[in-house]
Amino acid sequence: MIIGFKLLEMFIESKEAFDHTFSLPWFTSTTGPLHKWTPARCAALSAAMASRREADLAQALKVAQLEVGRLQDVERKLLEENAQLCAQLKQLQLKGRGKSSRARGRGGSSGHAASQHNSDGSESEEFGYDDEQVMRLGKMFGAIAEPWILPHPTLALKQRCPDVAYNDPQRFTISKPEALLPWITAEIYHYVPSDYHLMLESYVPFTHSFITGHKNMRSNAVRSVRSNAAQIFSIRADWVTRHTTVIDKAYEPILLQYLKFDHSNPTSAYDVFPPLLYPGFIKDPAATFRVPHLLKICKVLLFGPASIQGEEGDSNGKKRKKQWTGPPPNAVLWGLAHVTPGLIAYAAILATFVLSSDDEFTPQGKNTRIDYWERFRQYKKYLMSTSEEHLSWSRVPRRTAGSRRMPRMP
Repeated sequence: MIIGFKLLEMFIESKEAFDHTFSLPWFTSTTGPLHKWTPARCAALSAAMASRREADLAQALKVAQLEVGRLQDVERKLLEENAQLCAQLKQLQLKGRGKSSRARGRGGSSGHAASQHNSDGSESEEFGYDDEQVMRLGKMFGAIAEPWILPHPTLALKQRCPDVAYNDPQRFTISKPEALLPWITAEIYHYVPSDYHLMLESYVPFTHSFITGHKNMRSNAVRSVRSNAAQIFSIRADWVTRHTTVIDKAYEPILLQYLKFDHSNPTSAYDVFPPLLYPGFIKDPAATFRVPHLLKICKVLLFGPASIQGEEGDSNGKKRKKQWTGPPPNAVLWGLAHVTPGLIAYAAILATFVLSSDDEFTPQGKNTRIDYWERFRQYKKYLMSTSEEHLSWSRVPRRTAGSRRMPRMP
């Protein structure tokens, strides 16, 4: 013990220096010579030094944790940038193969990289990004899957594919739009080709173009159904124009017979499953959706108005199906192989809206208070749980090149 005290005495040059370094209250003139220290005082000194070391370690740990957090942020940003670069590279490769194929078809060379026109008329390089194709994907999703993405479509895009099945019946037990977003995002991933998945997850121009196409599909669909109402519903087309003054749609019995079973009373409630879903306006659960006007709406959306104009005869007087001319229809542009439950449900709410007194196609009708968004969900749920045999008209053989035949249900 005495040897230890002597060593400590050699290490500390003076009592004052030791007081300044450790500021320990027991190092006063009353403590006496160092060789008179007791084991208790040695233990106290050791505990004080240990406490100081713990404080230093805690501070070092705090600094390290902050640095780890900063590095994690840097890593996340680098991963996002890498995903965008990979998506751009993929599109460059796809566009290069497409241009090479077109050049071979013309007997020329592939040429330089294509540029894209901005809204102000200027040109900008987009690394092979095909804005028109992404808008088509948005239009397709609006027609065959979900006409509205609530509360806002941006919340379902720029997301990784969630670990849920888009066709899980559980989605229809959820009423809050925000809670439904994982299933909506999963459905977008299901219908968008895998070549675009990286862009879907992180590329801002993809989000903007997809939303634009999705929004435009609603106005295009309403315009198509209204302009072909005479062939679809056997009514005057000017009855269903926007802000029509020819009739009062809220009180016209011919229109109300499509929308409510008690059509003699204009103030009665609109039926959620209205007469327009049943043949002859007679409620028959076994025949729900098996009506010609829904088939015609689907054909107009997929193949254009000419697809419901009937048949024409050839030089021998035989009936033959009309062939499309001009640009390919949506079914071809979208690569659609099957009629989806979403498309049939969409046709049903389009028919309801066009025949109603509502002027704007919104999730809830302003005049009728019809909840189109909720009706679409109920119809889609019903159709997703219904066998193909129930919807006989959806089993028309697949479209062949040049024909306007309906794709079949999966």
